[in-house]
Amino acid sequence: MRVFVVGGAGYVGSHCVRRLLDAGHEVTVYDSLLSGHRAAVDARAGRDFFIVARTDALAVDGMDEAVARVEAAREAGADASFIEAPRSEDDLAEIGRRSPAPNVANMIEGGKTPVLPLERLSELGFHLVVYPLAGIFTAARAIESVCNKLRKDGTTVGGDTPLMTFDEFNDLIGVEEKYKMAREFGVE
Repeated sequence: MRVFVVGGAGYVGSHCVRRLLDAGHEVTVYDSLLSGHRAAVDARAGRDFFIVARTDALAVDGMDEAVARVEAAREAGADASFIEAPRSEDDLAEIGRRSPAPNVANMIEGGKTPVLPLERLSELGFHLVVYPLAGIFTAARAIESVCNKLRKDGTTVGGDTPLMTFDEFNDLIGVEEKYKMAREFGVE
């Protein structure tokens, strides 16, 4: 079956396209990647924000198309290039060589892209490196551990997961600063 997909450059669209291709369909994609970036650039109007040209085209259409898409978006005014989901260090090196700098690397532990040290990513041509799920993965493991301890023993005392104290948590989230600000505005 031939399928025409509108909006296939985005996250959801790219996953739909991948599933259609995996199912053996012939897929044609039309998306608003460039007009979307142009609209963001126009909306910026001198304000201080950073626009990243992100594409999932590598998985579906290959390196040449992914590079072409970020080049076009950069010409439209985007500030950085982000080719999602390279599967090897060789892919990362090719992106670093071919994609207009600065380049973004997305390090997701257990994801498709190999997690490399910052120094190596810099050598490969990456300037912005994000670890968007490292904290969440760590927190999820700690939550799982303390819940298992509570389910098994009926208490959190004596578990392997070091718990933050109530005072430490309040310091972390800045409770005293918030109370001080509230008092300054006459709120008790």
